[in-house]
Amino acid sequence: VTATGATSHTVVDNCDFHQNHAGGAGGAVAVRGAGAQLVVTGSHFLRNHGQRGGAVAVLEGGTATISNCKFHLNTAGLLGGGVFIARTAGQGTVLRRAELAANSAGNDIAGAYQLRLGLAQRCAATSAPLLASQLTMWCATGVRRYS
Repeated sequence: VTATGATSHTVVDNCDFHQNHAGGAGGAVAVRGAGAQLVVTGSHFLRNHGQRGGAVAVLEGGTATISNCKFHLNTAGLLGGGVFIARTAGQGTVLRRAELAANSAGNDIAGAYQLRLGLAQRCAATSAPLLASQLTMWCATGVRRYS
């Protein structure tokens, strides 16, 4: 699923994404472009793969609200085995009540990776190593944000 452009408002509710693959970002779902919006609730992402965001990627001005979702065994070649939120993503991106487990990425930044000011709330993560001291740690060890 790809949400692109200013008029794009995509809603994904109670879906299963299993074994999807993208050569670029967002193995199962990607949102990009100024004004593009994605809402994902109650969905399960299992064994998906992308270079940035094994399951979900939020890129270039897009925003996403991801709630009550599970991310298991997803892989990324580079960053964000479960979720990748780019520096250029819209500021309204929210990851809420997510379960991130056993996701992996080529550079060990595995659960969810965030480069911009978004918000992660009440997430459970069991997939990533501890962060270096200069990074901000959110949701146990699963969501990371560079300052």
